[in-house]
Amino acid sequence: MVEAGQAVTLTDRPHPEWTVRRAADAYRHRRRDRATALELAACESFSPKERERILSGR
Repeated sequence: MVEAGQAVTLTDRPHPEWTVRRAADAYRHRRRDRATALELAACESFSPKERERILSGR
């Protein structure tokens, strides 16, 4: 668990175009903005369960 004031070191960023904010927005609006949601689902780092939810349109 990271706590306030603690140093954090970024060691890997395989999808620099996906900020946490952008991914959360894409997932939240997956029915309204299918193109962005499908782009998110294409990321191999994304949860298979959530990828399936996007691909199925749920």
